[in-house]
Amino acid sequence: MNKIIINTTIYRINFLKKLVILLFISLMVLSVNCTKNINTNIDFNNVLKSISSNYSNSQNIIFVTNIDPSSYKAEIICFEKVNNQWIQPFDNFEVNIGKKGFADLGKKIEGDLKTPSGIYPLKTAFGYLPSIKTEMNYQQMTKSDYWVDDVNSPDYNKLVRGTPNAKSFEKMLRDDEQYKFGIIVEYNTAPIIKGKGSAIFIHVWKNSEHPTAGCISMPEEKILKLLGWLNLKKEPLIVLGGQSYIDSLKKH
Repeated sequence: MNKIIINTTIYRINFLKKLVILLFISLMVLSVNCTKNINTNIDFNNVLKSISSNYSNSQNIIFVTNIDPSSYKAEIICFEKVNNQWIQPFDNFEVNIGKKGFADLGKKIEGDLKTPSGIYPLKTAFGYLPSIKTEMNYQQMTKSDYWVDDVNSPDYNKLVRGTPNAKSFEKMLRDDEQYKFGIIVEYNTAPIIKGKGSAIFIHVWKNSEHPTAGCISMPEEKILKLLGWLNLKKEPLIVLGGQSYIDSLKKH
């Protein structure tokens, strides 16, 4: 009788072990399938070497990329140069981009709902608070601050204080939390080409399923992490584009 009880107990333990293993495998497969359009297989070592050859002083580099460039779902991957070696200061995380994904390099136009591809400096942070913890330039937004997106305005793609000389612009002190913390992407800023797109920012997202008109959005805690990490003296860059574009940056 005791032998039967022992065998039954061993059988149950082995069954539970197998069940736990199967459950773990199922969760891993589900995780992979949920992010199949985001997670990329990029040789970042070669890409970073190539970028460094052209931007030798940059020590903070942010990649925003995905597998399907028409998707508004993307992944952010950060690198910092320490003792001449590139390291990742924290884990990758999901972000939202333009509703229609990435524009091809040089093809971004005003109102296309796409995020521009390319490599751009990051210099200035902004937000609603008088000051924040960051080593970037910082500017508090007020009720008098606007960003002009009117292609016919002399202030196109510029931050203006006071009523803009323009037919179209957006308030930088919004009625929601999306610009509570932000970073200006220096896209189409030097020089400014009318019609090539304006107001490309990193900012707080509305929610995880809400694409942008071309910006990069993320949870508040993630942008605070970026702001606490980025350092203007390290000449930070952001690299935007689908996997095929990022791959094209590699040294051959």
